[in-house]
Amino acid sequence: MALKRSPVSRILAAAAAMAPSAAGAFDNVKFLDPWSIREAASPVALAAAPDRVYVVDRQMCAVLIYDGQGKFLKSVGSKGKGPEQFRDPEGIAVGPEGRVFVADKGNARIQLLDADGKFLWSFGSSLEDPKGVSVGTDGRVYVADTDNERVKVFTKEGIFLYGFGSKGKEQGQFRGPEKVAVSPNDEIFVLDSGNGRIQRFDPATRFVHEIGEEGADLALDAYGFLYVLDPDRAKVLEFDPKGIPLGKFGSAGKGPTQFKDPEALALAPEAGSEAGTVVVLVLDAGNARIQRIELPNKLKTRRLAPNPAPKLLITGPSASWPSRAEVLRAQGDAAYAYDPDAGEFVVIDGAGKEVRRFGTKKGKGPSVTKGTRGFAVSEKLGIFVSDTPSNRIQLFDLKGAWKMNFAEKEGFFDSRKNEGRVRNPRGVAVNEEGTLYVADADNRRVDVFNLDGAFLSALGPQVGDFELQEPHDVAWDPEGFLYILDKGLKKVLKCGPSGNLVTSWGGEGDGVGEFRSPESLAYDGKNYVYVLDRELRRVSVFTREGRWMTDVFSRGKGERELDEPVSLALQGSRLLVADRGKGAVLSFDMHPYLTAPVSISTAVKGGVVALSWKASSDPWALEYVVLRSSGPAGPWEKVGISEMTTFEDATVAGARTYFYSLATESGTRDTGAPSAPVAVFVPASANRAPVEISTAVIGNIFSANYKWYLKNPVGSVVVKNNVNVPFQNLKVTFRLKEFMDFGYDTEIKMLGAEETAEVPLIATLNNRILDVSEDTPVQAEFELSYFEDGQPRRVSLTRPLRVYSRNAITWDKPERIGTFITPKDPPIVEYSREVVRTAAAGAGGLNRALVTAQHLWDALSESGVKFITNPSNPYEKVSEDPSFPVDYTQFPRDTLKLKSGQCDDLSTLLASLLESSRVRAALLDFPGHMALMFDTETDDPLEAGLAEEDLVKHDGTLWVPVEATMVGRPLSEAVRKAAYAYRTERAKGGVQVIDARSAWQGYEPATLPKADWTAEVPAAAARAKRSEPELAAWSKERYKLAKAQFVALLKKNGRDIDAINELGILEHEAGNKEEARKRFGQALALDPKDAAAWNNMGTADFMAGNYAAAEADYLKASGADGRDPDIWLNLARCALKLKNADKARQYSAKAVALDPGLAPVVETWLK
Repeated sequence: MALKRSPVSRILAAAAAMAPSAAGAFDNVKFLDPWSIREAASPVALAAAPDRVYVVDRQMCAVLIYDGQGKFLKSVGSKGKGPEQFRDPEGIAVGPEGRVFVADKGNARIQLLDADGKFLWSFGSSLEDPKGVSVGTDGRVYVADTDNERVKVFTKEGIFLYGFGSKGKEQGQFRGPEKVAVSPNDEIFVLDSGNGRIQRFDPATRFVHEIGEEGADLALDAYGFLYVLDPDRAKVLEFDPKGIPLGKFGSAGKGPTQFKDPEALALAPEAGSEAGTVVVLVLDAGNARIQRIELPNKLKTRRLAPNPAPKLLITGPSASWPSRAEVLRAQGDAAYAYDPDAGEFVVIDGAGKEVRRFGTKKGKGPSVTKGTRGFAVSEKLGIFVSDTPSNRIQLFDLKGAWKMNFAEKEGFFDSRKNEGRVRNPRGVAVNEEGTLYVADADNRRVDVFNLDGAFLSALGPQVGDFELQEPHDVAWDPEGFLYILDKGLKKVLKCGPSGNLVTSWGGEGDGVGEFRSPESLAYDGKNYVYVLDRELRRVSVFTREGRWMTDVFSRGKGERELDEPVSLALQGSRLLVADRGKGAVLSFDMHPYLTAPVSISTAVKGGVVALSWKASSDPWALEYVVLRSSGPAGPWEKVGISEMTTFEDATVAGARTYFYSLATESGTRDTGAPSAPVAVFVPASANRAPVEISTAVIGNIFSANYKWYLKNPVGSVVVKNNVNVPFQNLKVTFRLKEFMDFGYDTEIKMLGAEETAEVPLIATLNNRILDVSEDTPVQAEFELSYFEDGQPRRVSLTRPLRVYSRNAITWDKPERIGTFITPKDPPIVEYSREVVRTAAAGAGGLNRALVTAQHLWDALSESGVKFITNPSNPYEKVSEDPSFPVDYTQFPRDTLKLKSGQCDDLSTLLASLLESSRVRAALLDFPGHMALMFDTETDDPLEAGLAEEDLVKHDGTLWVPVEATMVGRPLSEAVRKAAYAYRTERAKGGVQVIDARSAWQGYEPATLPKADWTAEVPAAAARAKRSEPELAAWSKERYKLAKAQFVALLKKNGRDIDAINELGILEHEAGNKEEARKRFGQALALDPKDAAAWNNMGTADFMAGNYAAAEADYLKASGADGRDPDIWLNLARCALKLKNADKARQYSAKAVALDPGLAPVVETWLK
């Protein structure tokens, strides 16, 4: 019968209920130990890095950071709109550089943090309620822009690139897209929640297919396999790269393999994982944990190759300088800008410093420029300016001196066609031969002049199938091509040297590669054409063939957004943008990532590998990076760089296969995706056996650890194929004479050409190993057998080793001592059971583990067990020897029989007895000494019953340390001696805890031969003379500590009912029955409806034998709290005592209805 505590109080005694355990759906789904996230209030999103795990908490408006083992580190963020603040955050992702991207939905932005949670910056002012974010292997950031029904793509710095999608049900349309994931080959998967599907797009955003599954989150692995979280069914679904479902696992519940209200999933980084195995992390919000599921898949044979297509990324701004420029051009390191407010041209050097100004819009005369919509700069020829209001072209030298005007009204040729006259001239381009191209907007043509201003020809109005409407800007290609930007057509037209139309691109719209208000055009001189769209506030980039590469920028006032862009210019790989809204010229760096070389050829001559390939056609290509690996999947090392299309590698060894991959490095030193690997075999010399055991390594064997060797190899052999022919079905046999009844065989199904295979050696040892009483040298035998040309072949090898006696141990791995903690050894079991069975009853309220330890300690003391050191090989010397010599320790049965031992012997004996009595034990490894401690199974010092300074906090509970060498003296002295040693050594960092149950994971207890003796347990009366005063002292100490604490609480608050009830329970346990009833009555006087006090009063009556009064008390308790099953259980007990079976069934039914786990207990009572 248990006294009832308040809900926040300790439990004096409780009935345990077993919960059913859930099993995984498949044999190949392994649930690892989960990680607790008790710190979270409302977790909604999850991301993982190699050494960090990040959880987004919507209610806390924070990101919780854990280390790679699931230990909570800190929380960052708070509710608000400022930096480092969030409102309703929904998504999170980690980039390849370790930076963290958070979808801050309520603030309509993406926040960027470093790996430790420090705020860096935010971006995405055009977003509306973004719920999901993902980062590609190239660092591009993909955002589910939920309320805009789009997916938007940014650079890793937050520069907007492009978006795709619109509202609807058709393919490529979305309704509330919530999550996005990107594969290693840049394919995009979108969780289209409103349409109940997942859509897949290729790297160019073209729709591929859809999967008809609803979910809350999704993730992709390196093999292209898709994982989807279905919270309604509490399952994770797996799909192959083609979208074919492979399986699902999980169920709803609280069990170890179940989920409750799962919110998100992520994939753990692959470091250390077996190939094809993924660890799925599930944010199991309802159970306040992260479930970790290891999921192997034999279908995963090849990782996805990086997207081979060229990419153009952007970073910056790398610089900016104040300017209200309307037109911008570049020459070398200098930028030339036209300031319409001042009517002047401004020259700015590479550092952003103004060098000079020239020109004016005031007055009249040939040198006055009333305004311009375009000009061109040539280092050799000067500056050609469209004086747009004056309808003429002006020429200045590079210092700003006026030279001449042409194309004016009077013209050089006065004809009805107005040839040579410009009307509303805008963009200008000039080649190095002095040919000038002018976008003649009102004449709807492009005029061509020579250096003297003479009209040569015109393109338009008809150009191919198009009629020019508003030619606005032009750019010249050194290969003779001309690019025309037509603002009316909203297109770019590419014309050949003869004026013929080669191709065109663009069109009206805001999709990728489309225009609304194209304003400025530039060509980088190598491969890329840039177009600025004033209305869309973006720059679109195309190859010179018109293939869209990327869009960059979006509307906004942020550092990486455009407010009122009017013109652009190029300085090599630098993009300059004039933004009048910001009053600045901004400089960004472009990064071309080029396709890998193709047509790779290989040859081997004289031990040198020769590679050759086809040159890249992209003018941005600078050189080629050569990568090498021993396997087709890497890891790859850089072995060289070549500016040519050939490379020789002399750093190779014979009889090996190498794999090579090539990548193209651009002039900006950016390296593109590598090519598919090619294999090259380097032949070996011909005087070696085709297959051999190249190495054999085997360690000495410790007899006591014979079970350990069943799971852990004693060594390994390496089998090597020396020829360029594979071998099948090879067999390696390992045996130890006398100690293995049969050889251990390992089959190698396939040993490829030039491959090696490492074979672990597992020793299945027989019982004779435990008969080894002294160190014994033996021979290990290895045999390799295979077939060559249909004929059997055998290769054999021997190696010497030493088998140590069963008492041998080395202290390089202290957990080896686990083998010597033997709680199931019959002499130990018999001794401990008899001691506990015949022990005198302990004082009320004392911790069970403490009472058990006291009885076992006193039994050993009464048996005459004592500490004795080994003068020739003391533990304190051997355990601290840095060379880790072989030491010898006793099994507990031997110590019990000999009644003496060193510190390690006595510690393992007591630990074995405690574990045999269901008390958890651990060893304390001090420098040169060993003690032990046992678990009180509580984190409350009052329940442990000792002062805090005498306890050790370990693994979430309080443990009692014991100095085993003091056996024979009172246990209390041994506890205080060990506690002092622990505190002292811990401050120096010199304590290692060896948990017996953890040690057994690697070093199981030895199963010893049947003992031919039985340990005699001292008489109970003799033991009681030792135990009773000690237990009384423990009880008195506990009573004193507890009462002082509760009295202190009542001094602070005399109406603290919890403290009053606790004090009553304490008095009752100490035998002060009337004082206990007085305290329970005091609680009821303060609150007549306190269920805990009525329950405790009832228990006091019940234990006094007054069952009728107890029933009345319990009924009052049930009236105060009718949902407490323990109260109804107590009423059932009373009814049984009062011989009222009907009432007992009635009360029991209510208890079981509230807690079904009580059913077995109730059924036993009612039989």
